[in-house]
Amino acid sequence: MAPHKRAHNTLSLKEKSTIIDELKKGITGKALAFKYGVGTSTISDIKKNADKIKGFVVQCVSGPGKRKTLRKAEYPRMESELHSWFVNLRNRHVPISSELLAAKAKQLYVQCYGNDKFNASKGWVINFRKRYGIRQLKVCGENYPLTKPLFSHTLINWMK
Repeated sequence: MAPHKRAHNTLSLKEKSTIIDELKKGITGKALAFKYGVGTSTISDIKKNADKIKGFVVQCVSGPGKRKTLRKAEYPRMESELHSWFVNLRNRHVPISSELLAAKAKQLYVQCYGNDKFNASKGWVINFRKRYGIRQLKVCGENYPLTKPLFSHTLINWMK
């Protein structure tokens, strides 16, 4: 009778990052493979790609979340410049819509590749955001719907 097969287990990038940290602490690959329910070759692959995994986790605007794989960009030069532009604006608390992101992508594509065959569709924008860990968040205090007058009014009513 054949031994039971190990179930297929895909680790998230957050778990992979944790494994890299544990490997640096000196924990063996075999122990980590048993702990996470993966093969030793998976741990070796994670160790081999440690720089890429850590680089992605660090550069993510909103953290790696549930993401499990790293995808390569089809237009790496343009996407790298677009991501830098995005992070620069986001750090200055400038709201960036999907339409603005698509327009800037088209502009950068022409600058980088010299033609206008690129179409920054909604699907491309969604996938770009996934590749770079960008969530659609409001910036500059817009996340909080309570304004000061409304809060004061609510507080006064509550105190009555």
